[in-house]
Amino acid sequence: MNPFLVPKEHGEGAEGHPEHLPVHLPSFFGTTASDSKAFKSGVTKEIALRVGQVHNCLHAICLGIGNKSFAFCRRLCTVKYKTEKTWAWDTIHALDNSLQRHWQVYNTAIQALMALQADNSIMGQFQEIKQADLVASTIIMNSNAHGQCNKALAWFWSSTGTEPIADDARLTECKNLLHY
Repeated sequence: MNPFLVPKEHGEGAEGHPEHLPVHLPSFFGTTASDSKAFKSGVTKEIALRVGQVHNCLHAICLGIGNKSFAFCRRLCTVKYKTEKTWAWDTIHALDNSLQRHWQVYNTAIQALMALQADNSIMGQFQEIKQADLVASTIIMNSNAHGQCNKALAWFWSSTGTEPIADDARLTECKNLLHY
């Protein structure tokens, strides 16, 4: 018998391995954890963890929307044959699935911050992201097109927590496209 295996009766789906057991952070216990002195250190650490997670998700959402917009403009709009369009749509759907996953993680982290009763200074940095905010926009490629002046971008595009990556190859290619 392996001494490192956990008996199967400990947790559903544990399959006998400790790495499959859920780790309950203070947000799992709700407001009782944030009020307890015993959990205070854990609550502070989880708040820092969740804030970092939210910033990472915002960055991934911005990149995901940019990648999806780029795929529309460069892969889908330039192909002529049906098989190429199918491949382009497969790429766009894969990018959209990744974007939806980051949106779910963002919402989970925000709910955890609410359960931990994070300060207003922290919660004031973040807002709700709606499904309409995740739509890929072609404003990036042609911002001077007719009717684009009244379009507003989502709040996270102007957020200070998401700095763009200066040496990203996709950004360089987009900038080169705009100059021609």
